[in-house]
Amino acid sequence: MPPFSSLDIDDNAGPLSIDQLCQPTLNDLVTPVWIYDTLNFRIYWANKSGLVLWGSDALEELRARDFKPETSEAVNQTLLAFLEEFKQGHKVSRWWRLSPHGIIKDVFCQFSGIRLEDGRLAMLCEGLEARVLHSEAFMSSAIIASMYDRAGTIISANPTFEEYFGDHIFNLGDMICDRTLVEKLLQRGAVERESLEKDLLVNTLRGERWHSVHIQPINQADGDIAYLVTQQDINNRKQRELEHQAQAATDPLTGLLNRNGIEQALLGYAESHLQYLLFYIDLDGFKPINDTYGHGVGDLLLCAVAERLQSEICEHPLVCRVGGDEFILAVSQATLDHSADDIAQKIVRQLSRVYSLPGQPPLSISASVGFALYPDHGQTLNALVSSADAAMYVAKQRGRRRWIRYRPGMEDTHKRKTLLAHELPKASAEDELILHYQPIVCTRTGTVLMVEALLRWHNKLLGAVSAGETIEAAEDIGLIAEIESWLLNRVCADLHTIRRQLQSPVRAAVNISGLHLVDEHFLPNLDRAVAQAGLTPADLVIELTESALLPVRETHDSPAHRLAQRGYGIAIDDFGTGYSSLAYLHRLPADYVKIDKAFIERLHEDSSTVACIQNLIATLGMESIAEGVETETQSSLLERELVTLQQGHWHGAPVPLPALKKRE
Repeated sequence: MPPFSSLDIDDNAGPLSIDQLCQPTLNDLVTPVWIYDTLNFRIYWANKSGLVLWGSDALEELRARDFKPETSEAVNQTLLAFLEEFKQGHKVSRWWRLSPHGIIKDVFCQFSGIRLEDGRLAMLCEGLEARVLHSEAFMSSAIIASMYDRAGTIISANPTFEEYFGDHIFNLGDMICDRTLVEKLLQRGAVERESLEKDLLVNTLRGERWHSVHIQPINQADGDIAYLVTQQDINNRKQRELEHQAQAATDPLTGLLNRNGIEQALLGYAESHLQYLLFYIDLDGFKPINDTYGHGVGDLLLCAVAERLQSEICEHPLVCRVGGDEFILAVSQATLDHSADDIAQKIVRQLSRVYSLPGQPPLSISASVGFALYPDHGQTLNALVSSADAAMYVAKQRGRRRWIRYRPGMEDTHKRKTLLAHELPKASAEDELILHYQPIVCTRTGTVLMVEALLRWHNKLLGAVSAGETIEAAEDIGLIAEIESWLLNRVCADLHTIRRQLQSPVRAAVNISGLHLVDEHFLPNLDRAVAQAGLTPADLVIELTESALLPVRETHDSPAHRLAQRGYGIAIDDFGTGYSSLAYLHRLPADYVKIDKAFIERLHEDSSTVACIQNLIATLGMESIAEGVETETQSSLLERELVTLQQGHWHGAPVPLPALKKRE
């Protein structure tokens, strides 16, 4: 039975006499009931249970007690405030601490108004002692009351206040942790006389704790203002509430904000009409590390990235982990000392520094960054994120390790990415994937040494899709192993025809993604495809980018080393565009190093860089292959630097298998 359900008194009824109150229905209730005459500091009436609660043998004795000496001004003002509530027809439920004969009793009370015989408004009290309430749902603390003058200096407090705060509280600012709030309250309260009800951190004898605080300006007899403060300890409940809020607003791995958290934080910027920059960050090279070393190392790396974003980019950033290896950094323009491009450059630079994780070799990644401005590039968070994400995608398409400012129209590129993800799963079944082959020639002998298989996709909606776009989309949607397995089987089946058409025992070079390389099924499937085609591992050269080889450079039991041990050729693709290339080149199990076309394009300006690369590669016992050789001049300059293995349109464009012909 609910604690107060047995009492049925009409608060709006006329005055009640003692005889009416002493009727058996009220007098015999198990629930303690009493009436307190607030203005006279006396108990007007109590039922039998009320007498027991107050430690009295007779109503006459209880009515004779004078509670004024033990009632602080803070408590008295609290009770007078209750009377004002009763006049509005309201009831008040509070924990209250009673001390009959010096015995402390915590009682959960429901207070309401009742008219006495002389018409005055008194307080009808119903209560249960804490020891009677077994359910934690009812447990709380007794009410804590204190009073402060206009300046916030304490002038009165009840005993419960002293138990919580001792005697070191001299003003409101000593008690409430948020001193700025106190200053505003004292300034506003003196003018507007508005009350405040708020959950606040307060300084107690037990340290900082959460209290539900009600601050009410009141008029004193001399006409000046004072502040009545009543509060209850809600620390345990508040901590649970904050934990739930934190879980809903933060990423459990990194402790950064999650999407919900940053959305709430940025609402504050928008409401304050603040412009802010939003940077969308995607990590380059994270997936191979995560797949090679495991999710434990991947998680440590993400936490290290989070730490750098929080502490090394700018002051007061809002940092969010969107999911996977994608992050958002937002910062108010009002706090920036640098341009947006400077911030973006710093993000890329700081995230590209080597990571030293416990028990792991040095690891390197980078980042692609797109950024947008609120409200110019999006009125809502979703719109702004879409703009920044579109810019990031363009940065990634242009070579990664870059930053791009959003420009209108970039979202079309982003829409294309979405369409790619939708169409790619159907590409193989609808025969949209084909292979082109490009020769790699030895200029010293004039023969074709190998051919590189290049993936082509022509979609009825998208048209011709580049290999880079296709591979990136396949990685994003988890189809990379399936597509590259198709490619390997196709190449193995084509190689006999290629050799027949070229009249030469050429090898086939195949690009393999870092994600596919670390797939446990990659090597068995590769061996099977080679065997079924009647080939040997030596017939294939597996091309791997530096970023794909990066996570495995420290171990001799990596997939790359196992490839070499089986007899497959290995080529490092796009050399010079990756991570710490020269420092780690000697540790990689490679036969060939493909010099990126960016170096070839600058040959006429400076050939010394290519000469240095060639000397290093030769010293390590590897052969260099120049990519992107477009002119006779480039070919001649490369020959002069002893780079005789060359690939590019000067020696032959990629063509379908039927068009692949012997060099004349």
